[in-house]
Amino acid sequence: MAPRRKNAICIEKDEYCEIHHHPFLCPSTTLVVGKLFLSMSMLSSAPSSPPESLARPQEKEELLSHVLKYHNQTKHSFTNYAHGPHGLDWANQPNPFRHYVTAPLLSLLHPENDQNCPPYFAVFNSLPSLEPISKTTISQFFYNSLALSAWKSTGFSTWSLRVNPSSGNLHPTEAYIISPPVDSLSKHAFVTHYAPKEHALELRAQIPSDFFKRFFPDNSFLIGFSSIFWREAWKYGERAF
Repeated sequence: MAPRRKNAICIEKDEYCEIHHHPFLCPSTTLVVGKLFLSMSMLSSAPSSPPESLARPQEKEELLSHVLKYHNQTKHSFTNYAHGPHGLDWANQPNPFRHYVTAPLLSLLHPENDQNCPPYFAVFNSLPSLEPISKTTISQFFYNSLALSAWKSTGFSTWSLRVNPSSGNLHPTEAYIISPPVDSLSKHAFVTHYAPKEHALELRAQIPSDFFKRFFPDNSFLIGFSSIFWREAWKYGERAF
């Protein structure tokens, strides 16, 4: 597990949006799970009586049974492991860093030790004082949560560690930020991907500045997470999700 940063920072009114992807290796199971989630969401959000085909308890139980069956077939047990690769296919090892080759790179700052930042354990007692959104605070936000923490090497192999933990150091999680204009970073509201190797933001899109005024409170931004399934499946097989 990668070491934690010693300092923490709280950015004023920040918004978080975690997007979970649970890809299944079996296409039929994917369809079943999708139908189950669609049925449940429509039942919970429909203003009037749902269609009979979605409301039947028997159909929901049947869909759920498929999900549970898949779970039981692919879980580890006392007598056997879940199906997975019998060895590591080094020729097809996933790239641990996602890059958008043509995207402009917006460099972030590497914060120095700030005596005003509280130590990590202190945030469990009281939150740090709020800070406005700026290049400095966004840089420290990513530096303390998703950046590289060290490089290691042995023989001809070199690999990185990160602040956020990951099973087997595979790091399937990718982070994105949707932000209003930030001085010294972008004159326009933007969507960027965080590149931990460079500690920088890869610009994916510029968006109208009034977007935030219509949908978000002042001095706020949105963080989204996605998952690259192959980084886990390469090592752990069908239990990777």
